[in-house]
Amino acid sequence: MFFLGIVIAVVGAAARNIGLSTSQIGILVSAQNIGFMVGVLTASALADSMQKTRIMLIGSVMLMTSFAFFYAFDPFGINVAVMLVMGIGIGTYEGTSDSVLLDMYDKNESLYININHMFVTIGSLIVTVYLVFLQMNWRNSMIQAAAAVLVLAVLFRFSGIDSSRQPASRLRSRLAQLTGRPVFAICFVLLFISVGTQLTIMSITTTYLMEHRGHDQITSKIVAVLYLSGVGLGRILIGYLTRKGRIYRTLAVLFPLNAVISFLYFGFNTGPGVYGLAILLGLSLSGVLPLTIATVGLVYREVSGTAIGLMKLAIPLGGILVPLVLAATATILPLPMALMLVPLLFLAGTVLTVTARRHLATMNTY
Repeated sequence: MFFLGIVIAVVGAAARNIGLSTSQIGILVSAQNIGFMVGVLTASALADSMQKTRIMLIGSVMLMTSFAFFYAFDPFGINVAVMLVMGIGIGTYEGTSDSVLLDMYDKNESLYININHMFVTIGSLIVTVYLVFLQMNWRNSMIQAAAAVLVLAVLFRFSGIDSSRQPASRLRSRLAQLTGRPVFAICFVLLFISVGTQLTIMSITTTYLMEHRGHDQITSKIVAVLYLSGVGLGRILIGYLTRKGRIYRTLAVLFPLNAVISFLYFGFNTGPGVYGLAILLGLSLSGVLPLTIATVGLVYREVSGTAIGLMKLAIPLGGILVPLVLAATATILPLPMALMLVPLLFLAGTVLTVTARRHLATMNTY
């Protein structure tokens, strides 16, 4: 998941050094998302019928290769293909890592899933600092990352981690279990909201603060770092405080809390108070994604690989559609008003969480 965070940030972090145009950045990110969806779909289809660490070994080889060849050659088309492979590699990680944790641990699953996703934030922060603020040679850093993934691949090759459960023999029977209860669809929407709002906040914070709240580049970046720090800290704190039997209760608190904090964050000029709000927003938002994943993993534990993998298709969908809707809204309304989309989405999540209580509050997650 640390390397997933690196992949998410690497295009933006290295774009200026490479000399990419805005359209080229968009094409590379789109190729990454397409590859991600292919990887997630493939990994989820295999996760309950094939050793999960073997799937992650294959993903590691693809990721290592793409790191090594990313802009080793200049033709843009070659690098689009490399980015597609890179997306497939991280898609296999995303599609299997959480279900591996469910195989490994029978208690405090939400804590381990929260910590797992904390490393996405750490990876994004480190690659940004490493490539941008320290102005390191970005090609050397990609070779170093490839070498590190090679070590990871070796570890997966000799790992003895595997599920002791009897998996469903056919994909069709596993899919039938998902469609038999509405929990999967509910959590898919909640994950869509969580990812879409989180990426929107990350991408728009500095622009919003500089254009509409009188901040400069330094103070706006400090706010962004505080927000990311809140996300990282919250992944541990909320995961530790949320035991298996309290996941639904925590989600039922976090969605309305996010609605209130994001309304204050984007709706008012709070002056120095924005620093505290950024930390609070990161803390409250941090737990929504991993706890939603944990809910699906616990409810569909016998087919957790398939369930979690397919649900994670909401990640690229939320990351693409919510920013697109915000961009379209911002062409009609002033940006602060357009950003009310964020608290409205959290409010929709609140309504869905409350109305779906009898489905979400099962013996495993209440």
